[in-house]
Amino acid sequence: MKTISRIAIASGALTLAFTVFGPAAPASAWGSHHLVNKATGKCLQFNGVDKKVTLATCKKTDKQYWSNVGAKLANIGNQYGGWCLAHSGKNKPAYGRGCSKAQVVSLNSLRNGDTTYIGSAKCGMFKEVSGKVICGTRTSNKSQMQWVVKA
Repeated sequence: MKTISRIAIASGALTLAFTVFGPAAPASAWGSHHLVNKATGKCLQFNGVDKKVTLATCKKTDKQYWSNVGAKLANIGNQYGGWCLAHSGKNKPAYGRGCSKAQVVSLNSLRNGDTTYIGSAKCGMFKEVSGKVICGTRTSNKSQMQWVVKA
């Protein structure tokens, strides 16, 4: 009888812990999404490891779908989550890197339809400048730094 009580208590504690500390977003928010720059209407596109990340007309291609993997933004073209958004310093272009070499990034949301910012503690905000994706200081034109999440 004591074993059953202990199992019930452990199950209840686990359920409570998951409710309190588990994901706040619905399950659909954890899928892959286009990230569309608000200023240009173009999608963030992975072009390969050690190649610049660009903006391109949105299409149904793996190169343009992104997902949050740990504290990094991974391109779904690699089924193991091995390709990520990275930077090479403040006010420099964004690059595709292996996730083990990519920096931690922060996003406000990955819910479909939300507007989010993508930032890194070491370089600043990922944004569009003259048609290129760079990571750097904030700009007065907020739409350059805003990304719309599209399923």
